[in-house]
Amino acid sequence: MKNSSMSRTLGFALLVCVLVATLLPTAAVLAEQEATPSLGSRVLIPKPEPKRDVPLTAGGAPILASLPACDAVPFEDPATELTGYRDARGKLVVPPRFAVGMEFGSLGVAGVVLGDRFGYIDCKGRFFETLSVDNGPDAFHEGLVRIRDKGRVGYANLAGQVVISPRFEDADGFCRGVARVGEQCRTRSDGEHRITECRGTRYIDTRGRFVPEPSEPSDPDNCDVVESTEVVGALPTCDWESFEDDEALMGYRNAKGKVVVKPRFTSAGDFDEEGLAPVFENYSASYIDCSGKTFPVMWNDGADAFSEGLVRYEGNTYDIGYRNRRGAIVIPAKYTYASPFCNGVARVGKSCTVERSSEDSREITHAECSDWQLIDTQGKRVKGKVGAGEEWECGW
Repeated sequence: MKNSSMSRTLGFALLVCVLVATLLPTAAVLAEQEATPSLGSRVLIPKPEPKRDVPLTAGGAPILASLPACDAVPFEDPATELTGYRDARGKLVVPPRFAVGMEFGSLGVAGVVLGDRFGYIDCKGRFFETLSVDNGPDAFHEGLVRIRDKGRVGYANLAGQVVISPRFEDADGFCRGVARVGEQCRTRSDGEHRITECRGTRYIDTRGRFVPEPSEPSDPDNCDVVESTEVVGALPTCDWESFEDDEALMGYRNAKGKVVVKPRFTSAGDFDEEGLAPVFENYSASYIDCSGKTFPVMWNDGADAFSEGLVRYEGNTYDIGYRNRRGAIVIPAKYTYASPFCNGVARVGKSCTVERSSEDSREITHAECSDWQLIDTQGKRVKGKVGAGEEWECGW
């Protein structure tokens, strides 16, 4: 009898041990899953990230080159004076709720003001907040934008996901893979602008790791990874001719009739004597050369025309700069308005009111700037009087 009772006791104890050994790992896994947010989470303060197959940066999210292109355009609701977005067919895609709504750029996001918050939205209208700079959302530099939480600055990607956790008192945008960050900072006012000065300054890479001070200045407003400061001459002539397929898309054939660029453009112009042709794709204007390489330029009743070897282009926040005929950036995009070049100089300004040909057009018909200045083809300021009311003889 005692042996039977002891056997039952041992059997029950063994069963309990088996159940505990089985359930504990499952509970641990469930607890880990419940505590871990997905990469798609839009919170700005990341929780510990699980191991994943995709490479992650120090803050938990990858740097994104761009989001899917968006053809939505802003419109204003006359009843509320708020801005929303419609697609190319006029269908409402983002209801009017923004005090300010900018156009979607090549990165697939649009700058907006929501109440007293500055930030960006994607084509589905999902909003995330950034720092505000010059009465607008902070600009993206090398795929990253600055965010703030509890007085600390960090960086997020195009989807609003944290790449580098907010842990710095002050931080600059990225330039050539590094950014300057500061501690023990104080901010003072200088007229319209606020200037932050820090006693402790270091540099980080795009994974948030401290790195040595770069040999070249890392000024994000004058960076844009300038490839060339040369104004180059004409490229080799091109014998390609455009053609249209059954879906009304255009490509190019060479002189032998062989397709060299498959149809993908909604418009494709003829090659000029300088070896370039204007093309239009995904609501953006570009030029293409005889190798098939394209580079984006500003829309100005079509692809912007070259003037003295340079053509205008728009950066992430629609500031204007200049490229040469190879598409290399000669003068980074940092002007609210910039004219074509004429007699070796262009008229530019950073504090401007710009008029366009229509509400949904990027074509500039007039501009008034409080800080007009003249620059040469290298972007250097030159002496010369440019009054705010004077007409520029080289056009807009």
